[in-house]
Amino acid sequence: MMNKQDVSHESLTLGRYYKQIRERRGYTYADIASDYLHTSQISRFEKGVNMFSATCLLLAIQGLDMTPAEFFALMPQDQFSRHYRIIKEMSHYAMVSNPSDMEYLKIQDPKKQIDKIYNIIVKLAGAKEIGNSAITSQERHYIYHYLSSIQRWTVLDIQIFSSCLSVLELKEAFLFGLDILKCDDLSNLLGLHASEVKKALIHLHMHLVYGEYYSRADHIKAELDALLVASDMEEKIMLHVFDCLAQYKQNKDRNNLGELENCMQVLHACDLSGIAKRISDVIIKT
Repeated sequence: MMNKQDVSHESLTLGRYYKQIRERRGYTYADIASDYLHTSQISRFEKGVNMFSATCLLLAIQGLDMTPAEFFALMPQDQFSRHYRIIKEMSHYAMVSNPSDMEYLKIQDPKKQIDKIYNIIVKLAGAKEIGNSAITSQERHYIYHYLSSIQRWTVLDIQIFSSCLSVLELKEAFLFGLDILKCDDLSNLLGLHASEVKKALIHLHMHLVYGEYYSRADHIKAELDALLVASDMEEKIMLHVFDCLAQYKQNKDRNNLGELENCMQVLHACDLSGIAKRISDVIIKT
């Protein structure tokens, strides 16, 4: 059985990816060719000389005795979109530390919608604190309109949502989170992108706790409790930490403070010092 780890990530084009899958399955050009797909077409596609039409690509996948879902499920996810890859890496960087000046990452004179959204995310990632990112009302509206227009959630959409939480009103963020949890594609998203979906919901829970939207944070926590499995250790730690923070902020219980201090040591050990510092700042202000 093949898995994603069997597929090389280096400079992967669709043609090269197809070749890797074909060779691993032991298929020759002749095995795949048909009256409507010639061996020369397959060869040129794999070498990057020509691209397939949508029909030819479906025939080529069918020739591997695979469904399109099976074929693309094996593809390393960061190959689908440079924005997906960059946003994911930048989101992690912002979580690990307090990023300083990230202006150099911006796309100059963006024309595409996704490029404009990316620039907003860069600005947010460069913020020292929530609400201190100089985001304009037009940019807030742009993100809200984008998320409101989503008919079917993709992993890129979920990454954008997770990266732009501070742009949204707390109620808006909560309702978008519910929309993800209730979407028809949730099982498929969890099957292919479980880590990304769970991390986005963890970020939402954190955001709601920071904003003192505790009843809604508890609702998201309950949903996460049902989704997380034994191997989701980092997510379980984060959920516990912010549940403790919520309890402390509401009750000012010294026992919760001691538990929080222990949790922050764990965050430092997990290379999540940025979050630990933010929690420390919240405690000082509480």
